[in-house]
Amino acid sequence: MSESFFLAVLPDPTTATRLARRTAASCLKYNFSSRPISPERFHISLLGFGDYDPKLAEAVTRIAGTIQALPFEVRFDRALSFKSAKKSPFVLTGEESLAKLREFAGQVSAAFGVKLSSFTPHLTLIWDDKRIEPHEIQPVGWIVREFTLIRSFVGKSRYEILGRWPLESVRL
Repeated sequence: MSESFFLAVLPDPTTATRLARRTAASCLKYNFSSRPISPERFHISLLGFGDYDPKLAEAVTRIAGTIQALPFEVRFDRALSFKSAKKSPFVLTGEESLAKLREFAGQVSAAFGVKLSSFTPHLTLIWDDKRIEPHEIQPVGWIVREFTLIRSFVGKSRYEILGRWPLESVRL
């Protein structure tokens, strides 16, 4: 079984439920044939580490624990399908409304000695054969209060949370 791991931001449970309702509505509106991503797997990826390795995960956990940031808002105001060779991800994204998220992703990358060359913050709702052109949507968002380390069981539609770190100005 293939496994990967990455740092991510997760929506709070109320927002995840709202996103699931929007996804269901989008499935009807665009006649998607695929199953939507389950609400407990909604996330915004910050930094990936490739194939899961327990020793590397321990090192990631130590470094992630040193990152300090204040909570911030994310707000998605656009939807579109990214182009892909096979199924395309239908995602939520935004521009100015995601500036703080971009800043945080840069901070996370820097903590790991990685220069963030390109980062397109997005939240994937469904993978489907249909491609939807970019369009504005009724904004949806939440206050990011923590970030997580996720182990993904690729192809199994299952995640395991390996660590959570709150966003706050001072760590005790």
